[in-house]
Amino acid sequence: MERFKKVLFLLAIIFLPMVLLQCTKHEVEPPFFDGLYLKYHEVFGNDQENEHIRWTRDIVYRFKQAGDGNFHISQRIDTRKGKGWKLEIEPIPYPRAGEDLTVDKKGIVLRGGDNFNFPNGYPSYLWLPSSKRRTGAVVIEVIRRVGEKRIWEGCEVWPVTGALGDTHYYDVNTGVLVGAESIRGKLKLTLVDTNLEALKEVLPKR
Repeated sequence: MERFKKVLFLLAIIFLPMVLLQCTKHEVEPPFFDGLYLKYHEVFGNDQENEHIRWTRDIVYRFKQAGDGNFHISQRIDTRKGKGWKLEIEPIPYPRAGEDLTVDKKGIVLRGGDNFNFPNGYPSYLWLPSSKRRTGAVVIEVIRRVGEKRIWEGCEVWPVTGALGDTHYYDVNTGVLVGAESIRGKLKLTLVDTNLEALKEVLPKR
């Protein structure tokens, strides 16, 4: 019995580093590039609860190559008010003027996260790392967890649900954010345009 335990111990020493190496090798970097843009259309409010559309807005993220393989991501928001608002509230005015988000080549937020409501030190919510594309994976401790792969708006996605019930949807092949919804459906975000060729097929047909 003791000899068997020693054999198992030696095998663990030999093969564990190889397994860890393979896991590291298979971590895929984000499909970011200099000049990449992702345009989303957001609608807040719905008619299902006798509520008018409060606003719609287009949100565009633009990527610019920085040093050491990092990327600066700027955000532009064009907001249009809906007709017949019941509450005079304004969309959150982020990011702060003149400040961008900076991520490394693995998609991890280095700085500027607070300006975009992204936590520093974690993947930006624009991309789901390949190592997290599995049911039950935790993206941010306790706060965000990956659900079962499914179809959303005609696109095969990994859904990531937050503590407040909001869900973000990531393309299964690229890991890029293709949409999001709030728990009661009052807010919906959809990717409507990009120059990333791998996502052309998942864009809404117009």
